[in-house]
Amino acid sequence: MNFRKSATALLCFLASSIYGFAQLLPNEYTLGKERHLHVTQGVLYDNGGKNSELKNEYFITTLHGENQLEVYFETFNIPDGASLKVYRGKDTDGELLGIFHDAKIPNLKGKILTFEFFPSKHLAKGNYKIRGQVKSTPQEKSGAARSQPASDCVGAIPLCQNLTAVALGGLYTDLGAVNDDDGSCYGGTGSGGSVWYSFQPQANGALDFTITPTGSTDYDF
Repeated sequence: MNFRKSATALLCFLASSIYGFAQLLPNEYTLGKERHLHVTQGVLYDNGGKNSELKNEYFITTLHGENQLEVYFETFNIPDGASLKVYRGKDTDGELLGIFHDAKIPNLKGKILTFEFFPSKHLAKGNYKIRGQVKSTPQEKSGAARSQPASDCVGAIPLCQNLTAVALGGLYTDLGAVNDDDGSCYGGTGSGGSVWYSFQPQANGALDFTITPTGSTDYDF
């Protein structure tokens, strides 16, 4: 009787462990693999997939989310002459959010987003890749996505007494409620996340910052 209970408990524990591990694995979505993808949260790959380079071939894929989708690119390296058009909507009749050729792309938001890739006519050798993240962001009743207060100037984090400020990856994922400089400096940071800090100098003299990024994330200051 005790053995049977122990065996049952062990099986339950193993099942729970496997389920918990599966929950930690990110979803993977490949642009160009299917015309329509229903997504929640995960990693975006180009038409070459997870382990290959970008294929210099036309594709069009629409991402559908139950809530507001937010997409940001960690790697965007496409051949000269190629371009990626992004529309808010189920096809190319939707609002054109931008035509992108280089690595500076602001966060892209919408419940439905369509990605249309135009290949280069003169392909040179290169490590071409598109890698990104997509997440589903619940909205407030007003329709505005939740933001960290420090993503806006009015909520800046004060620095004092040699304070070391740590900005964890994924904590600041948008530009806040105030449109500071969307699409230019702050809006073109790849992930598009911003955090503000404030300080008050106590004396005249040189001002030094020590900034220590970790990982492979692209930071702009």
